[in-house]
Amino acid sequence: GEAIKAGDTIMTIDPRLAQAQLDQAQATLARDRAQQTNAFRDVSRYKPLAQKEFVSRQQLDTSTTTAQASSASVKADEAAVESAKVTLSFFTIKSPIDGRIGYVTQKIGNDIKASDVSLATINQIKPIYVSFPLPQADLPAVRQAMAKGPVMVKALPVGDSNKPQEGRLTFFENSIDSSTGTILM
Repeated sequence: GEAIKAGDTIMTIDPRLAQAQLDQAQATLARDRAQQTNAFRDVSRYKPLAQKEFVSRQQLDTSTTTAQASSASVKADEAAVESAKVTLSFFTIKSPIDGRIGYVTQKIGNDIKASDVSLATINQIKPIYVSFPLPQADLPAVRQAMAKGPVMVKALPVGDSNKPQEGRLTFFENSIDSSTGTILM
């Protein structure tokens, strides 16, 4: 029943494996960046030496290729780090909406998997949507009113003695319930 805001953390799933994968990807990236820096230093050293023919053109070409390969490795590592960050984010469940948290289906220690239906229920309070039946005979008047602009409605929950709450009609079902002769609004 606690009030929550969109973005509030409502549950954390054990993130140790995903965190370890992120740490590994970041370490690989750091190593490959160091190797890239060294490879480009070699290219810088070999260029003037190759022009003076102190080293072979092949050595310069090899160091240039090594530097380019190092750059590609760094790009791949950056993608792996980003992927690991996304995966890690899946282990923190945040509320997508403002509302009240209801029943939590999973408890500490439960095993969960991607196909589990829900972890918790969040009920949106503002705005709240109310459904009600309307006799089918009133549908032409509702359509006519909606054509002129927003249709205001009042709702009073059963057992509530307060004043009715005002709202705006936003939807009506496109079929009539033949058992009751009503349309869902």
